[in-house]
Amino acid sequence: MPAEPLVLDCDDISETTDPAVVILDWLAEAYATDNCDTDPELTYDFDITDLDICHWRNADW
Repeated sequence: MPAEPLVLDCDDISETTDPAVVILDWLAEAYATDNCDTDPELTYDFDITDLDICHWRNADW
């Protein structure tokens, strides 16, 4: 789990701030531990095409 929760709102996103990059950076901070496996594999299924943050505000972009 990443150290801090990720919270995005419309004020965090602009033409120069890509929310996908913010999410991928956050996911890169994630880690896993397992008492039975010294090298657990951590995966995610984030799909950038599913990202729809503030779609109503993007009409002006």
